[in-house]
Amino acid sequence: MNTGYKPNEYTGDRPGRFVFVFSFFSISLPLASKPLTISIDKNHNGDVLSLISRTGTLLLAISILAGLAIAAEEDKGYTINLGTNENLGSYLVNETGFSLYYFINDPGNGTSTCFGDCIKSWPAFHAEKIIVPESLNASDFTEVIRTDGINQTAYKGWPLYFYYEDTAPGDVKGHGVNDLWFVVSPEDFIIIEA
Repeated sequence: MNTGYKPNEYTGDRPGRFVFVFSFFSISLPLASKPLTISIDKNHNGDVLSLISRTGTLLLAISILAGLAIAAEEDKGYTINLGTNENLGSYLVNETGFSLYYFINDPGNGTSTCFGDCIKSWPAFHAEKIIVPESLNASDFTEVIRTDGINQTAYKGWPLYFYYEDTAPGDVKGHGVNDLWFVVSPEDFIIIEA
């Protein structure tokens, strides 16, 4: 009989007496940042195997839930969303966070009066599919075909545009230009009768 048994080595006197090391480095959770070392000896085989099974199941469940939560957060897939600005409040943005504007000279009936040089500075926004958060109503958005053949999305009859000087998500450089262009704030958006 071997009386110098060390938990980190196989002594050879009993088949099946091994040290199992589990390194869960592929899961980025604080509780899995260090290797878990478990020794199995002849007195506690069942208890340790049960612990291994429960621990493995728990870590697998945690990693699956964390992955699902991250995927759900990243994959909301909104084509139109709300951005916020401390001066302007909430306003419409596209799926990547770029501001959407309306032109006060448009009649508000789904037609655009922005052509030529205007459309170069204020490109038409178009969403193939309208997917919005619960705070917005998808039925407020319509697709219009402009007289130049470009498809454009409108909000409550007002065609939506980008501004060419907005170079990053959250930019609102077009708001108030010539007192004609404004971000769309759904909370206090007033429909002007044509």
